[in-house]
Amino acid sequence: MKTLYALSGPSGAGKTFRRLNDPKLKDLPSFDVADIYAENSDIDPQRAFTMLLEKIVPVLEKGDSFVVEAYFKEGSFQRKWIEHYSEYHGYNLVYIEFDTPLEVCMERVKKDYEDRKDLCKDNHERARLEKYTTARLFLLQNLLRERDYRARLELAHQRHR
Repeated sequence: MKTLYALSGPSGAGKTFRRLNDPKLKDLPSFDVADIYAENSDIDPQRAFTMLLEKIVPVLEKGDSFVVEAYFKEGSFQRKWIEHYSEYHGYNLVYIEFDTPLEVCMERVKKDYEDRKDLCKDNHERARLEKYTTARLFLLQNLLRERDYRARLELAHQRHR
């Protein structure tokens, strides 16, 4: 059966590593929303995912199994649309969720930047890498703030019981 594998997690969670090293996934066509961000560093998440959908629709219509890497957070625009498209085109949708601690994700993103910055051909390419890395870290910081806020709310709720 044709299957859409949705690797879900924030930047640095290990999605690409898993795809490249999983015998079931490594030879399948793949699409990564990070590639959209790398090419369009000033883009908002909804537009980036819309551009990703535009790339995957031909594969959906062809009926090939494939992999999509993004953060398919519960209730998100991304999750709703990938579920809609997979159902509409008759795909078996398999989520592979990554629960890598956000602090680890941040360290991986920083290391990725350090590993790649000296490989840039020119200042323009390096500036794009810096902007892309800054955006990835900003999103992770927002997730950390959201997580910490929810933890404080839960603690306050427990105290009032």
